[in-house]
Amino acid sequence: MQLVAKGFSNKDIATSLSISEYTVKNHLKNIMQKLHLDNRVQLTRYAYEQGWISAE
Repeated sequence: MQLVAKGFSNKDIATSLSISEYTVKNHLKNIMQKLHLDNRVQLTRYAYEQGWISAE
C-alpha cells in the first residue's frame, strides 16, 4: 500500500517486492473489489483513513 501511495507503477512495485507484475495487478484488483473502490487514488485515501499508511 505504501508503494501504491507513493505513486509506484505496478512494474516498480513488482520489482521492489520481487514478484511478477501480474501478481501486483491481481492483488490490487482483488483488494479494490473487496473494498468497493474504483481506482488507486481511492485505495490510497482509504488506506490513509484506516491508518494503514501515514502521510509522509
